[in-house]
Amino acid sequence: MKKSAFAKALETTKVEKKTAAKKSSMPLLSKADTAKEVRVAVDSVNEAKAELKAAKAKLAKNEMVVINFVKPVQDRDAYAGNHSKSYEVEGNKGSVKFVSANKFSVSSEDEENLLELLGEERFNERFEKKESLSVKAEIFTNDKLQAEMMELMGDKFSLFFEYTATLKVKEDFDRKQYALNESELADLRVFAKQAKPALK
Repeated sequence: MKKSAFAKALETTKVEKKTAAKKSSMPLLSKADTAKEVRVAVDSVNEAKAELKAAKAKLAKNEMVVINFVKPVQDRDAYAGNHSKSYEVEGNKGSVKFVSANKFSVSSEDEENLLELLGEERFNERFEKKESLSVKAEIFTNDKLQAEMMELMGDKFSLFFEYTATLKVKEDFDRKQYALNESELADLRVFAKQAKPALK
């Protein structure tokens, strides 16, 4: 399947992932600064997290044993015309339910491989391609580029583009919010809700 000039142009616009910023050091609230019940709660959080981590590892290991047992059974049944998304598997003391869903991760970079494997008709029966196109961010701050774009597009701009805007906080917003007085901060928090702190 030959690619159009537009499809080739899209391949040149792939966005590179940015690496996360380095974390800064944090102040320590020492035992002397912390009430006894808070210290007990901190210890309980750490103990529970350690138990949870061990339980999650045990769960993941044993889930794979069950999944690796059921998956071939599911395949066998499906090839026999009896596809089922769920199975109940008995153990010695109870049972668990194996439930599969129609959720798959597929990379658009594998489209050519999938087309070669399935052919165009079977590919189109099984996959839907959702595409989006974005304008480079610098277009919003560069008047010259905006003028050039509008000169090229004229009044047909809306035929090709849709505009949506989202807000996100800038770096150090969590610190800068305290430059507001307490009343302003309370009002700000109605509209800019901070994520729940994690206890790691």
